[in-house]
Amino acid sequence: MNIARKVVDRKWLSSLVLGTVVGIVVFALIIAWVGLENVWEQRKGLEYVPISIFLGLTVVTYALRALRFRLLLGINGFAVRLYGIVSIHTLMINLLPFSSGEVSYPLLLKRYGISSSFMEGVPSILMARFQDALICGSLLVAALVWTGYLGQAAQWATGSFPPITALAIPIAAAAAFLLYRKLGRGLTAIRRLNELLAKVVSSFRDISLKVWVTSFVVAFSARFVSIVAFYFLFDSTGIELSLAMVFLISSLYVFLPYLPINTPAGIGITEAYLMALFIQGGIEDGAAVAASIQTHFLHLMVAAILGTLGILLLQLIKRRESRRSRSMEAETTSGFD
Repeated sequence: MNIARKVVDRKWLSSLVLGTVVGIVVFALIIAWVGLENVWEQRKGLEYVPISIFLGLTVVTYALRALRFRLLLGINGFAVRLYGIVSIHTLMINLLPFSSGEVSYPLLLKRYGISSSFMEGVPSILMARFQDALICGSLLVAALVWTGYLGQAAQWATGSFPPITALAIPIAAAAAFLLYRKLGRGLTAIRRLNELLAKVVSSFRDISLKVWVTSFVVAFSARFVSIVAFYFLFDSTGIELSLAMVFLISSLYVFLPYLPINTPAGIGITEAYLMALFIQGGIEDGAAVAASIQTHFLHLMVAAILGTLGILLLQLIKRRESRRSRSMEAETTSGFD
């Protein structure tokens, strides 16, 4: 198992290095395409009122996400603590490639006393991501319909993934199941995976319909506020986009961390994505490149500021509880004396 883990870690690290190089090269090519001087001139168009509105709406989004997690965890209180955890968790997702920052959520729950073990926090994040898949998938389809790109997207999907691909998925799943029945049950990793799946299934069954619907509505509200926030973020860069295009860009943006490209903080990949859709939305090339860089930078800066404040908040709570615990111990000791 240790050898296998070392091999996986080595592959992940090599993929990270390669992804970093690719991201930097793509970023450099984007800059070279329109010229650094042109991009530098475009930075003067930043407007700080929309940036402030974006920051405020992002805080509201985090608060709604924290409320959703509190509902899924089935706990009372801990609202401030969960807000801090959501802030750090979101920052980790933005910084770490292939959404590996998701691991920070159950780790933070355990570290700051909301859960007793790492595994206890896993079902709630899986339930949250299941809800997000339904919400973001539905909003993406709606955005494609609104912009009139649904037909093109369907044509691209059928051209890129031939019908034989649809047959390959169930065949691969059946082969994996047969292999598991034959060899996998005795493996330690498989046993642990079965234990995790059992806990997840149990958590899904135990959650009430009321909690599920309420948390789903809260998650949808958070997503809607996030889309509005993106409108002001784009507006702060001085570019003008239709509401339909803002809706499409922000709906696709949430899927970028899940791309199998190990680029830290999405460098290069995010700029290329934003630039392409800005140009598709009618923005001039130079302005589109500058706006894509500014948008990504501002998005990361806000996530970093709120994540840092979240760390400070959680550490403050932890120190306060530590002082309170020491004070209670001292009182108990003096009482015995």
